[in-house]
Amino acid sequence: ALAAAGTHRLFVVGHADTKGGVLDNAELAADRATSVALYLSGDREAWAQHAYDTANMTTLKAALAWAAVTFGIDCDPGPVVPGWNAATAKALDGLRRSEGLPTDAKYGPDDWAAICRLFDADLAAILYTDIEGLTALKWNLRLSDDDCGERWPTDAPAKDGHASPQNRRVDLVLCPTPPRAS
Repeated sequence: ALAAAGTHRLFVVGHADTKGGVLDNAELAADRATSVALYLSGDREAWAQHAYDTANMTTLKAALAWAAVTFGIDCDPGPVVPGWNAATAKALDGLRRSEGLPTDAKYGPDDWAAICRLFDADLAAILYTDIEGLTALKWNLRLSDDDCGERWPTDAPAKDGHASPQNRRVDLVLCPTPPRAS
């Protein structure tokens, strides 16, 4: 998506399964797509606020566990299970120390902004570039202004109460940008 940024529009489509209610799943699909779209737009503050507003403790722990493995930061929260506990607090302190944030601050968007910086560092390495190169790629990306959430599952869409990891995802769909009429 980032490599084709100048010649394509990117549609970000969220999905949800049928386990929850229709309105809850629609909101969840849109939240997933919004998170990806905000990250790809490069608006770290907006992404961090969205992550703080929508992520649960399991998601935070998964991000901390990823940071521990990927960067060797002393922020492993232990088992990625629901709820806040002493291991979560210790892991968050480890992330904060690594990122130069105050360890006595209240949990909030600044913690997610630190995670976003790590996402950027990892993605830049994957793309064989640096943060400035990644920022330029994100800046050139043409995100669609259209709706971000498909709101319908692709796996067993007619089966009520169906939990599916396949449907808990976000798809990125690249579409060529039509030439402008002269």
